[in-house]
Amino acid sequence: AAVNYLLHDAINLLLHSALVHNMLTVRYNRKMPLLD
Repeated sequence: AAVNYLLHDAINLLLHSALVHNMLTVRYNRKMPLLD
């Protein structure tokens, strides 16, 4: 049960960091379209 909980927590962390990274990337691309 502990391993399953840790795996679930790790997946949530990965999804959250990916979402934040995606939002930041979109924001930067809108500010600086030359980097596209």
